[in-house]
Parts: sequence; C-alpha cells; structure tokens
Amino acid sequence: MANPNAINTIALSLRSSKIKVVTMVLEILGAVCLIHNGHKRVLECTAPVPHTSNTKYVHSNGKL
Repeated sequence: MANPNAINTIALSLRSSKIKVVTMVLEILGAVCLIHNGHKRVLECTAPVPHTSNTKYVHSNGKL
C-alpha cells in the first residue's frame, strides 16, 4: 500500500455503529492480510481501536 496511513484510516471505521460498515471494513482488512506484511500491519492498526459498544475492551497487554 502506497499510503502508510491508509490501513489506519480504514481501521478507524471499526468504531462505526453501523454493522454494514464494520462488516465491510473487516472484509477489507481480511484482504489486506493476504498481501506481504499485511497481517502484521492489520494487527498493528487494530490493536489500539477500542469497541464503542458496552463490551469491555482488552488491550493487547491483556489488561482492561
């Protein structure tokens, strides 16, 4: 991906309250996982994105 912030920008859409948007973002991120270093980049950009629902979010260090 030419733009280094593209995946981060897409991942921010995971905060959407619209299920269709979140579904489409997950499909895009899933496809990015198939390119070279894509899986690593997806994990890096999604780790700090908390859920906006009432569920608890566990950080990558395992703490709430």
